[in-house]
Amino acid sequence: MMKLSTRQITAGALAAGAVFLALGPAYSQDARPTLRSVQPVQVIPGGPVCADGLVDQANPGNCIPASTVPGLGSLYPLSQDLYVLPGSGRVGIGTTFPFRQLEVTNSLGVSNGGLTYIVARASGDGQFGVVETVANTPSFTPYVTNLLSTVSVDATAGAMATFRQNELLAALTTPANDSQSGFVSVRSSNVEVAGINGGTGIVFGSAKAFVQPHPADPTKEIQYISLEGPEHGVYLRGSSRLIGGEAVIELPESFRLVAREEGLTVNLTPLGPNRGLYVERKGLDGIVVRENEGGKGAVSFDFLVMGERAAMPHHVAIQENTHFAPEPGTTVAEGRLPGAYRDLMIRNGTLNVDGSVNEVNATGLGWRVDKGKWTGGKRASAEPARE
Repeated sequence: MMKLSTRQITAGALAAGAVFLALGPAYSQDARPTLRSVQPVQVIPGGPVCADGLVDQANPGNCIPASTVPGLGSLYPLSQDLYVLPGSGRVGIGTTFPFRQLEVTNSLGVSNGGLTYIVARASGDGQFGVVETVANTPSFTPYVTNLLSTVSVDATAGAMATFRQNELLAALTTPANDSQSGFVSVRSSNVEVAGINGGTGIVFGSAKAFVQPHPADPTKEIQYISLEGPEHGVYLRGSSRLIGGEAVIELPESFRLVAREEGLTVNLTPLGPNRGLYVERKGLDGIVVRENEGGKGAVSFDFLVMGERAAMPHHVAIQENTHFAPEPGTTVAEGRLPGAYRDLMIRNGTLNVDGSVNEVNATGLGWRVDKGKWTGGKRASAEPARE
């Protein structure tokens, strides 16, 4: 029987492109695995001397074969395709330098065996990471349904987003230009119709409302729309009564603490016959109301005091467009936006009459052509990456 030294066996195995795996715990020099096969060795004319297999230590007398074609029960020659780092047990797929217990180069997919799967990957430029849920249409066209990513080369930025047929529906992002704030965006046809700006604290949308159950009809609910205005307004309302033709309205502490002294307005509604009421003096320390012509009446009245929040700057109603800037190539169908928003965007030149984005005016919305593709956009710094 031909006998091979350990050095000959190792050299023959390496020449064949195989790398040995430690089977179970480390073995001592005297207890290391031995080679055994039905035939002692296999001699390939003009080629290396190959051992048929390794001894299965769990079942002595059995051999574990090796094959360059992956097969059940066969050792696979390790390479960048599949690599186990000696000593640490870290596994690399596509890399021979795994820094984690499992490291995959390019992308990692997890499937349910059907049409939906999860993909973890790096961006095309390798600057940020993406985890996405992908589904297929009946025609097996994949599209992203949910996404978690860093949104740019800024490692402190991140995003979570929901898509349908590759159209962004909602996103929770950290804008790349403000890593200390968050931004919630709800969209239709890539137009931002509602959201919360974490940098300013502004909640925006076409209308803000509350709903409550109908007290008498279980098939209905009641919806009230919030009052809107061009300022950060606060109000106080109530009722009072003249005594000897005069009344002093004391403003509660809560109102005095939030309202700005300048710009208070007062509306009065008498609730009975009188000579007319007027405001003699107004301020956060109180409002003095008198009857006209020196009257000494005792009429009751309602009042409404309006003011502006002192902790907020004066609001400027007309702002730069950052919400209604759809990407070139987008078409906004009728009924996709609230109210007459689509008509307004056609009127101001954002959209053509068929609802498609007017590419001539797109540069004014922050879009530009880069390597044949539209990129940028005034909200792009907070957009989750889609590649």
